[in-house]
Amino acid sequence: MKDRDSKSIVSKEDAEIVYCIIVKGNLKLCEFIYRSGGLSKELKYVVDNMITRIPPIDTFCINVFDKLLIPYLVQDEITFLLLCDLEYSKNIAKKCCEQLRDQWFLKYKLREQYCTPQPEFKKIIKEIINNFNNNPQCNKIKKCKKQIELIQDEMIANIDKCLVRGEKIDTIVDKTAELSNVSMDFNFKAKTLQARTSWGILSPIIEYIQEAIYEYQKQ
Repeated sequence: MKDRDSKSIVSKEDAEIVYCIIVKGNLKLCEFIYRSGGLSKELKYVVDNMITRIPPIDTFCINVFDKLLIPYLVQDEITFLLLCDLEYSKNIAKKCCEQLRDQWFLKYKLREQYCTPQPEFKKIIKEIINNFNNNPQCNKIKKCKKQIELIQDEMIANIDKCLVRGEKIDTIVDKTAELSNVSMDFNFKAKTLQARTSWGILSPIIEYIQEAIYEYQKQ
């Protein structure tokens, strides 16, 4: 069990479930706080306010408040609500809610049982949350997700580098083409000058032929 401020920034590897409450309407049936220090007055107000707004319809939903993930599951008018670090896996949070629900209705089969406060169920909540927060399999999933994200970041960085290289290659190609054109222009002017000095009266005809050849080579 880690003692942390609920507002502190938590990495995905360290994210965990910090609180659980089971209610029927406004009636608290059972509650468990994973971290020492309890809930702040602000969080208690948020939880109490949320509970009054949750309709008694079978559903699963996830809300976000500040740096907390708030998943809840409702079945037979019983609400199973968790507070998790914001980076906690939503899929794993849902599985935890489902396991709490299954264990609740497995232990309390009669309506007069599962609709009344059962403080002894706190031990089962603690066991389930400990399992989800410390289960090696859950940690493997978190590590795999982290590795996938690192690979994605590396791939994006490589793509950016390739794009930059591509731009540099395009620039080189353009400069090469410019140099080629300059070379052809210089060659044409040199031949024109040579024709003027060598062919005398025929130089205009020779220049015309050379210019036609030059234009053809540039295409």
